[in-house]
Amino acid sequence: MASESAPAILHIGSRRSDLARLQTLMVAELLEEEMGVEVECHYREAPGDTNLKDPLWKMPETGVFTSFLRDGLLEGSFDLVVHSWKDLPLAEEPGTTVAATLPRADPKDLLIVRRDAVEEIAASGGHLIVLSSSPRRQFNLTPFLKTVVPGVTSVLFRDVRGNIQTRMRKLMDPGMHEESLGPRPHGLVLAKAAVDRFIRSTGEEFRDSRELVEGYVSKCRCMVLPLSANPTAAAQGALGVEVSTAPEKEYVRKLVRALNDRTTFEAAWKEKEILNSYGGGCHQKIGCTILPRQYGRVMFLCGRTDGGLDLLDRHITPKTPLLEDLRLGEGDPPPLQVGGAGGLSLFDREVDFEAGGKLMDALRAGGREVGLWIAKASALPSSPPNLIECINDLDIPVWVAGTTSWRQLAKRGLWCTGSADGLGEQEDPDLSSIAPGLKKWIKVTHCDAGERQHIAVPDGEPRKETLGTYALKSKFTLESCPSDLKTATHIFWGSGSAYAEALRLAEGLVDRVEVHGCGPGHTFDALRDAGIPDERIVIALNFSEFCDRVRGPGAREGSVDVLSGQRTTLPVMQSHREPSYAVIRWRRETYVAVVYISSCIGCMTSAAALLNQGAGAGVLLIGTHVPINYNGFLHILWKKTNTRQVIADAHRMCPRLFGKSPLTSWLTLGWQW
Repeated sequence: MASESAPAILHIGSRRSDLARLQTLMVAELLEEEMGVEVECHYREAPGDTNLKDPLWKMPETGVFTSFLRDGLLEGSFDLVVHSWKDLPLAEEPGTTVAATLPRADPKDLLIVRRDAVEEIAASGGHLIVLSSSPRRQFNLTPFLKTVVPGVTSVLFRDVRGNIQTRMRKLMDPGMHEESLGPRPHGLVLAKAAVDRFIRSTGEEFRDSRELVEGYVSKCRCMVLPLSANPTAAAQGALGVEVSTAPEKEYVRKLVRALNDRTTFEAAWKEKEILNSYGGGCHQKIGCTILPRQYGRVMFLCGRTDGGLDLLDRHITPKTPLLEDLRLGEGDPPPLQVGGAGGLSLFDREVDFEAGGKLMDALRAGGREVGLWIAKASALPSSPPNLIECINDLDIPVWVAGTTSWRQLAKRGLWCTGSADGLGEQEDPDLSSIAPGLKKWIKVTHCDAGERQHIAVPDGEPRKETLGTYALKSKFTLESCPSDLKTATHIFWGSGSAYAEALRLAEGLVDRVEVHGCGPGHTFDALRDAGIPDERIVIALNFSEFCDRVRGPGAREGSVDVLSGQRTTLPVMQSHREPSYAVIRWRRETYVAVVYISSCIGCMTSAAALLNQGAGAGVLLIGTHVPINYNGFLHILWKKTNTRQVIADAHRMCPRLFGKSPLTSWLTLGWQW
């Protein structure tokens, strides 16, 4: 096989934009410094950079930022080209391949909102106008921003094109606004990695762009958007180094592979494969991000396919699956959640009414060098009355544990910068670009976490101090210990404090509990510190995922409680009997359940439409399709409150829900027809 000798100079191709050149030089410097190779960079204008009128998803061709560079590889003009990997088409084409990537930058999106837009938004009745041409961002962020930006009642997206600098000017410069479009935009969504790279750049040739981006960011409120609600374009934040697959270019491929960060490479490829399975392309309203972690792989998938199917998947793929003999089997007690939202609470809370004043004094004293870390929404004191206003006026970073707390705090009027997304405090907020003066976090939590306790952080990262705002008081005695805690063998712990309290209350808990579940943060550390081996710990994003991971064949899902109900008459139902409905509690979620006999599948959706009023987590529609199957044919329509719908075959779902046939189960619950 022919093999080319080492060239005297490696020729690197790239787009001409400042960001593309900055990224290309990152690769070039590594080749020169670590590989001892002389390089020469060539910059060309991309078709996608010249057509600034049409949104990318409306352009007829794919690869508007990359195909012309691929042509250069095939022609031999370049030895390698550097891309923002997210710009590459999902499916590779013959003749070239992505052979390497550098370690991934922060993959998340960043929302910046003009500081002077706050009054405009309020005057408009809470209507937020955001610039972004991405269908993915528009679809996923429209419902999310309404719940996390204080005072916002509706979100309108407006298309925008151009490089980072141009898009920021269209937000910040009144002279660049077209009056015919209506009111000035208030915000702009960007890839955080692009903003970080500009602000952290050191080259003189990028000084103008660096100062422009840094200056505009300083005039905005920033919000780092969570991957759970807004997963990104495949491979966002990663650089793709594309090379020719020709035999004579083996030397180039070998050099490039030596730079490859395998962890980033595998995650980016997996994201590409997942999105490609749904059709791919800039027109898709789907985001997918995979985060490799020591405990496994975290995946976030959210969006809507071209066929109208809504996607929502958040889970952890563990490095080591749970052993089969540790899984729940038939007859075993169902999993139990202790602590956390919806779990068995072992504590009452005693609020420190002086904590709010202490916090306000500490934040004012710290100025721009301090940030606020909120362990849970209820940890932020409700007094003094002007505490929220004070925090907003100080314009300091506010980081929260997860999106549930974020939404609760937004209702109180607090602007949050971002969240750990339920992945624990070890997740680096990475705010040096948007909060360059940050040196210390003040974390509000319970007093037992240690008032003003220093928490170990990596060198160079802002240190953490804790400020207790409430105390945990035991709710039970040894004699009144909940029976579930005395019998459960598989427990999901909402906090390390809950585990410690359970040890006090339930004798023999250590020997009885076979599997412990928790999130990937401090609770995991507490379980390991207590001597629980890793093979008996299941790290999950929530209790529901823990249940799925620990159940074996025939395991019980848990009890179904009928909370209330009534018969109802539905004229559209062509059924043998009037359907009945009830409000039920299953797996700690509230549903409206409808039971009927019918031979018309259309009746199911009619019933759901009529009975969805007041539903909690969704609607369970249960029925028998007698002519088809003597054992009953069940369909479930699960309609979440955010309008996401899934229709599933009942032969799979019925045993998971009730452990037996639908009619038998319903009668067992005491709900008669």
